[in-house]
Amino acid sequence: MIPPLKERLNRAVDFAHSRSESPLTSREIADQVSATLQDEISEQLIRELRDGTINAVPVGLVEPLAQVFGIRDHGYFADPVAAADIDRVLVMHERLALLIEARDLGVQHIATRDVDQDPRLVHKLRAALAAMTKRPQASSD
Repeated sequence: MIPPLKERLNRAVDFAHSRSESPLTSREIADQVSATLQDEISEQLIRELRDGTINAVPVGLVEPLAQVFGIRDHGYFADPVAAADIDRVLVMHERLALLIEARDLGVQHIATRDVDQDPRLVHKLRAALAAMTKRPQASSD
């Protein structure tokens, strides 16, 4: 099942900052989208998208919103219709989770090119990251 828009948008917010920076606020997102569109977008609209009060990004905002977060596949914020679109959104959602986890662990670079060919690869990479961060348990001898 596809994650609701609010989860996708909040995952993008979590993704789009460096390890040493705070995530963008709804006001900052609205300001950046407004600058891209050269038209005023309210902080309230962004807040309502993020909390799920509004369940669909207005059509004209999909691309500028994706640009704010550096997401090339604008379909991540659109309502997917075809099965292939749903699969792309699911892969992107998992890829963003992987990149967030890697960034938070201090990983400097991770290539995800092959994920589109094998979506299970994201789960394998996330499991590998989790395994690398587990501390060895002390022996009880």
